Amino acid sequence: MTINDPQLVTILVFVISGLFLLQTLFLLVFFDQVNRRVRKAERSVSSFARKASEGLRNTKEQLQQLSRITGKIPEIARELDTLLDVASEKARWADSAASRNIQLSAAHLEETNRRIDFALNQFTRQTSRVRKLIKYPTNYVSAIIHGAVTGVKTYTRHPDRGQPSTHNPDDEIFI
Repeated sequence: MTINDPQLVTILVFVISGLFLLQTLFLLVFFDQVNRRVRKAERSVSSFARKASEGLRNTKEQLQQLSRITGKIPEIARELDTLLDVASEKARWADSAASRNIQLSAAHLEETNRRIDFALNQFTRQTSRVRKLIKYPTNYVSAIIHGAVTGVKTYTRHPDRGQPSTHNPDDEIFI
């Protein structure tokens, strides 16, 4: 397929560039929203872990008070201590995992941003190359056709084609 209209090519290049920029903006907004939601989730998990730890500590204290009253409560308190330790460890693990995931997401977002910048630079270079490949040959062919048309018009206008021209050769204009 050959496009002979340089203005159409320019318009198409700008349309493609615009679409590419819209896609880039969409991806940036999307990854920004994902990043915000992940941070919000991390805060929720941290808050939940603190509240759960405090709640388990309060429960432990209340059970210790009840253990003074009954003899079986110390055994239950030890089991709750074990559960508290396990729950605290799991809460710490969840907090650590959420932090790692957020850091990984941030790294992936940075890599994606770098790749988008690289793709935009490549797109700009390719657009410039396409424009040069289309514009210069098109202008050259247009000049040849224009010269040929002018020559044909000039040749067909003279009624006595076999006669030498009556004007001075210095009056001729060369293009």
